[in-house]
Amino acid sequence: MRAFLNYYKWHIFFFMLFAVCVLTFTITSCSKSEPDLVINCISPEYINVQNFNDRKSYLEALLHDADGDDKKIITLANYTYDTQNNLDEVMKILGNANDSDIIITTSATLSEFEDKSILVDLRSFISDTDLEKYVTLKDDTGKVYAISLIDNDYIKDMGFFNTSDLYITVADNEEDASKRSAKKKNARNITLAIIKEYNI
Repeated sequence: MRAFLNYYKWHIFFFMLFAVCVLTFTITSCSKSEPDLVINCISPEYINVQNFNDRKSYLEALLHDADGDDKKIITLANYTYDTQNNLDEVMKILGNANDSDIIITTSATLSEFEDKSILVDLRSFISDTDLEKYVTLKDDTGKVYAISLIDNDYIKDMGFFNTSDLYITVADNEEDASKRSAKKKNARNITLAIIKEYNI
């Protein structure tokens, strides 16, 4: 038996190492939480994501637990482009709204969204009177699909350096009904918070 163990000790060692790696990966994958809200930032200017992460706990306090894991998590994805080709690639990624809840971007980028139906009419949760306080973008039917973040101090504090042509919009994703409902409430709450309709 000792001779057997001595002969196969390296085989056993590497097998045990492999098993530990697989177990660690499995535990990590299973315990990884899905975000309750995804904010996609599309801009020619790279934002300071660390500033956002330092302040996002204030926003996360306003969230509903969309996936029922007893955690409230916001994820920010930053897409930076410097040429039209780069922007075209980003738009391919974001052409389907399933991976977006809120989008913060420029008016030029929003004009690239050929199908505006994936963007929520913000009049569904902001009154016309309140909307009059903001610069907005509308389509031909009068649908308000974006609100300007110009001179928005909260956005600047979160790491967005230049707000002169930044807009916030809400994407209408196609997840299952219960999760979609919670995420839409989250997108509403966070949008209102960012444009100062809520005090945070």
